[in-house]
Amino acid sequence: IAQHAPAMASKRPRTAKRDDEPAAAGGKRKAPTSSKQGKSASQRARLEQQQQQPDDDPLAQLQAKRPDLAAAWRKAKKKLFLSWENIGDETGVLVARLFASDTKISQALVFNNKFGDKTGKAFAEALKTNTKLQHLYLRNNPLGDDAGKALAEALKINKT
Repeated sequence: IAQHAPAMASKRPRTAKRDDEPAAAGGKRKAPTSSKQGKSASQRARLEQQQQQPDDDPLAQLQAKRPDLAAAWRKAKKKLFLSWENIGDETGVLVARLFASDTKISQALVFNNKFGDKTGKAFAEALKTNTKLQHLYLRNNPLGDDAGKALAEALKINKT
């Protein structure tokens, strides 16, 4: 087997390169020297736009902290599934703030995370203005009494 190893190595299939990564000599990929190098014009424009968004934009903040959650928000039509995502209070507040400004989601499944009082109160504030959300699944989150009270008060205002 050892005497055939060099011959076998030359018969290995070449690794396919990704479309967005140019191959260097010898089939190896070059690492970009700057964050903008190797990106298309639209990718660079999107990156610059994200960097210029104000700090009060919860989606931009969520993109910076958890791009996977921001992508899920953007893809969601009527139903948002963010359960079992290990989302803590700080990120949970950003998710809740999205519901205050966006009304496309009618069902949010955000159970089994680590939402505490801050997230519960943020959802309560969002519920006061959001009239589209009809189902909010918060079970198995350590919300606490204050969050429960805030949510109950918000539901007195929002009847949807």
